[in-house]
Amino acid sequence: MDAKISAYFEESFQRIRLLKSGDKGDVWLASEQSGRLVVLKCIALTELPYRLLKGKDYPLIPRILHCVEDDGETVVVEEYVQGESLLDRIGRKAYLSEHEAESVLLQLCEGLVPIHEQGIIHRDIKPSNLILQRGCVIRLIDFDAARTFKEHSSEDTMYLGTKGYAPPEQFGYGQTDARSDIYAIGVTMRKSLPEEYCGYLAPIFAKCMEIDPNRRYRDVQELRRAVILRRTWAKWGRMALLTLAIASVAAFCFLPRHDVENTLPSVPVAEPKDDAPVVRRPSAAEESPSEPTPEKSADRLAAQSFAPSDVEPEQEIAEPASSTELSAHDSDMPSVVKQEETNAVENVDAFMEAFKDDPEKLAYWQTRNAVLSTTFDLSEEERLDDMKRIELGNRVNAFIKNLPTTMTQEERNQAIDDFAAEQRRLLGIKDWP
Repeated sequence: MDAKISAYFEESFQRIRLLKSGDKGDVWLASEQSGRLVVLKCIALTELPYRLLKGKDYPLIPRILHCVEDDGETVVVEEYVQGESLLDRIGRKAYLSEHEAESVLLQLCEGLVPIHEQGIIHRDIKPSNLILQRGCVIRLIDFDAARTFKEHSSEDTMYLGTKGYAPPEQFGYGQTDARSDIYAIGVTMRKSLPEEYCGYLAPIFAKCMEIDPNRRYRDVQELRRAVILRRTWAKWGRMALLTLAIASVAAFCFLPRHDVENTLPSVPVAEPKDDAPVVRRPSAAEESPSEPTPEKSADRLAAQSFAPSDVEPEQEIAEPASSTELSAHDSDMPSVVKQEETNAVENVDAFMEAFKDDPEKLAYWQTRNAVLSTTFDLSEEERLDDMKRIELGNRVNAFIKNLPTTMTQEERNQAIDDFAAEQRRLLGIKDWP
């Protein structure tokens, strides 16, 4: 950072307390000369969306007061947001009520609309980045992992985010978009409620957390409509059905019923006539059909046969495998780790050994391992978990691309769920999401 720029921030803002320090930079609680509290960030990254958010009055996020980029660093000064983080509240087992969760969810949807419309994806929505203020007002902080959506990009250039909250595509096999934030919202909101919760928001969270982005809500507007619709149904739909059922029972029990006499004319009975001819009933011997002679039976069978009797029948053609099984053997599908190999993948070297016959993939994993080790200072266990999750994303993505178009949506969803669960088991991914 240029000396003049550094001197300006040192003179204008007095640092009070270090809030967070990491490999990406430091975050300080500071004060202006007027005494107003602010947050001062020194980030070892550039091209972050803070410049696009500067001066915007979005109610969901802190107001960005200053943003300067220089020499590979970004200095940001933003409004200080007071309140309790959702992580702290979950930590003391003070889970949100269903009404509070609905309010937070709707605020997130409404607040993210203008941000997503600018092409900005937060990519790190989680309980520690959500601040609860009085009246259940929610604020979203920390855009350090955010990025702008690039229309012609196939994947993200930087793999940032928090394990357990970031969607599979955020770890390298596809480009993130608004549906990536929706995934993180689903995980975050589900964790903010008790484990036994099974109310009307539960299926909404489940759809948010789908592995296949195409099965999630398309955007936060659609998610918001789903919340309002299910809330309305939960409140009035069941009451309307109950009212209808009561009215039906009352009508059946208390409305007068009139017995209606049968006014249809009766069929006249025919009187027997003396001159009517006598019909002789056949005897038992005549009534039973005669058995066909062997010669006639053989002739009839030969006539009904589609092939001559002296021709050997062709062998039965084996029925093709199901459409799901065929797609699993497609040439584009990645190799699946055998069951006996699952327990052996306990370190990074063993993981990369599986790709020794594919130089391109092996070089990719070696490069990523080096970056995670040197730049992000991750332990071997963290690096291995990161690599397993990326490989899971690659396999699921390849599987989805090769699913037959003839499958119904229900069959497609079931096939993806089964495949993803099996791959998580084979890769040894314990914590999911």
